[in-house]
Amino acid sequence: MNCSPLQAVLIAACESSGVGLLGAAVLRSLRGRRVEHQLAAVLGTTVAALIVSIVAALLMARPAPDAEVAVLVVCASGVVSTGIGLLLGRSVLRGPDARGCDGRTSALARQLVAANAELAEARQHRRAAEDARRQLVSWFAHDLRTPLARLRAIAESAQEGVLVDRSRYLGQVQNEVRRLTTLVDDLFELSRIQAGAVTLTPSDAALDDFVSDAVAELGDAAAEGGVQLSAGRMEPVVAVVDHKAMARVMRELLTNAIRHGGAAVSIDTWRESGGSAGQRWAVVSISDECGGIPEQDLDSVFEVGWRGGQVREDEGGGLGLAIAHGLVVAQRGEIAVRNSGGGCCFEVRVPLSGPDRSG
Repeated sequence: MNCSPLQAVLIAACESSGVGLLGAAVLRSLRGRRVEHQLAAVLGTTVAALIVSIVAALLMARPAPDAEVAVLVVCASGVVSTGIGLLLGRSVLRGPDARGCDGRTSALARQLVAANAELAEARQHRRAAEDARRQLVSWFAHDLRTPLARLRAIAESAQEGVLVDRSRYLGQVQNEVRRLTTLVDDLFELSRIQAGAVTLTPSDAALDDFVSDAVAELGDAAAEGGVQLSAGRMEPVVAVVDHKAMARVMRELLTNAIRHGGAAVSIDTWRESGGSAGQRWAVVSISDECGGIPEQDLDSVFEVGWRGGQVREDEGGGLGLAIAHGLVVAQRGEIAVRNSGGGCCFEVRVPLSGPDRSG
């Protein structure tokens, strides 16, 4: 039958659209397959839509379509088939698989950024650890030099036979060996703290008992140094601490106060609540009359090897406050120092027992 040009164009468009719908169904069945397979289906659908629409339109225009109708059929079929190919191709490139690929790429990019940040942080921690290790070795070597030099001098004197009072020199040897032992023990303890290898067994304990034991242990040393130890506010509080670690903390802080705190050292204990989480603390405060610590040094007090003012050669390796800080933090506590009046005040906060049995 003879078709008008408009009818031929409509026939070509309808046939192309029908083939496009069939191609879309085929493409849906290929979801999850490789992108190359889906693109091949898009290309095949486009070509098939073009051929089928042209053939169908020309057959409807039999027996002999004129040139105008043929040209219109070819153009309409090409335009519709090209549009179908573009739509199907876009669905492939922006479909679920492509979105999943983009999602995986974005997730991988985020993982790479996070890994890079973690690597940078690890490098920073490693540099800080290396600096702390070098500082520790430097301080340790410095503190070993004096007792080793004294021991060598005594050994050389004994070898030359010039020792007059052997018992006195043997006493000096014992003192130097004791000091070396203390340095080695402190270094070992600090290394365990820094490595996170400290084994703690927290349990309820009366905080004032630790204070009393430390005062009794160091009372003679305080009296010899002309230091008066006194108790101020002493609330009976029960804290959750490791007994051995807390005793070491009290001993280190009081030893430091006796050496550098002037003529009087006061100790207080109480309980307090505070912080955004409503944390309940058991607090020990040690105040002295040392004259205060320079403001620029307050942040360095608990660093390895820190020493304030003029320090005698026999006053230890400068590790005590660093050890005390590490042991308090390991017990989920806090330790700080501030200037107060004519001296400084060290405050230790450890978790209060719950329920607090101190009444």
